[in-house]
Amino acid sequence: MIVPSSPATLAGRVIDDYLRDPWGTLHRALTGLLDWASTAAPVAVPGLLVGLAVVMGSRRWWRRHCHARLMTNARVVTVLAPPTVDPAGGAACGPTSSECCAHGGNAW
Repeated sequence: MIVPSSPATLAGRVIDDYLRDPWGTLHRALTGLLDWASTAAPVAVPGLLVGLAVVMGSRRWWRRHCHARLMTNARVVTVLAPPTVDPAGGAACGPTSSECCAHGGNAW
């Protein structure tokens, strides 16, 4: 009776094989992957293409949907630059902070 190996035993065997013969292990892995890809390709490639088309179409629809919802109540706002102030106008407002400190706070 053959006892199925546990995943830990399989992983240990793969690591042991890799440590003994790295290129042979890589070759066996790539060969197995190529065999699997050649048998799964007739089903996987059309499925992946349909899935990609669905994802791209859904993304395009979602972006248009969000844009349309944002544009429903959109307004145009003009931001103007702040006005310039005459530097000589500061004298009419009172003493500056340095003048207040120089007179001990009794500049008024």
